[in-house]
Amino acid sequence: MEPAIRRTDLFLAATAVGCGACGRSGGPSWVNLVTYRCSELGVSATFEGEERVELTLPDRRLTLTQVPAASGAKYADAHGNEFWTKGLSDGLLMLAGEPRRSCAAPAAAAPAN
Repeated sequence: MEPAIRRTDLFLAATAVGCGACGRSGGPSWVNLVTYRCSELGVSATFEGEERVELTLPDRRLTLTQVPAASGAKYADAHGNEFWTKGLSDGLLMLAGEPRRSCAAPAAAAPAN
């Protein structure tokens, strides 16, 4: 079974309409939306290219940027928050001052016949 992932390819509107004031491509070329269960927390992760991830938790939003990792993709901020993934189905969430949480993306439901 595949994890509950929805991939949306973004096309920059400024490029499509020839925006002269937009001399560079400032956004990611793709976005992945993944919902994880991290212990007791439901966490939505919006991966913006490989550069960053925005995590939506029940009580806050965090934007983490990619940092070097020996394996997988690791994202962190200056406040001690980290999110480390291996593929898109598993991860570790470390929130500053809180215990580490293992994360898993629920398997996608099989289509009904």
